[in-house]
Amino acid sequence: MTKTKRTGLWLLPLMLAAPAAWAQPGHGPCEHRDTVELSGPATAALQVVSGAGGVEITGEPGLAEFQVDATLCAASRELLEGLAVSLEGGRVETTYPERQRGGWRFWRRNYASIHLGIRVPVETAIELEDGSGSITVSEVGGVTVTDGSGSIRLRRTGAVRVDDRSGSLRISEARGSVVVEDGSGSLTIEDVTGDVSVEDGSGSFAVRDIAGNVTLE
Repeated sequence: MTKTKRTGLWLLPLMLAAPAAWAQPGHGPCEHRDTVELSGPATAALQVVSGAGGVEITGEPGLAEFQVDATLCAASRELLEGLAVSLEGGRVETTYPERQRGGWRFWRRNYASIHLGIRVPVETAIELEDGSGSITVSEVGGVTVTDGSGSIRLRRTGAVRVDDRSGSLRISEARGSVVVEDGSGSLTIEDVTGDVSVEDGSGSFAVRDIAGNVTLE
């Protein structure tokens, strides 16, 4: 059964600049903040659906459950109340205010984001669909990422498949094949035990220390 803990905190706009994990581009403080903690039995794979905000997924030895720490941030109490995070079986999903649907675009005085910190057993397969925000995944099994924008860092994973529209991408120490469709932004792939296939739109790229074949388009 999923366990939930939620706490609320209101911050004065001029008290403190928001940490990078909460901040939206062009925004200052996180005026309204909430935290959510979820946990539930682990499955072989975890699917994560995230809108705006950073995502950090880490595999931990000996862990027997999924643990989710979420930080909710919004420009107003009304927007904050429209944010939510759920963990049901092998799926983590974020919910945003109704008015924000259709593109995750947030203006200076009308923003909302959710930062996800997720701990999973080592070798858990990860499927991540993300709108915007930085992504960091390490010490897990196979990884599939579909991303709109923001930097991506994948380290010590199984086979990797990434469809990335924009933002820098770095993949290192992958056990298995790596397949990347990249729109724009810098790309680095290194220390891979399998084949590498890259379809790159624009931006600098570096591919090194690949045990298998390399295909670049």
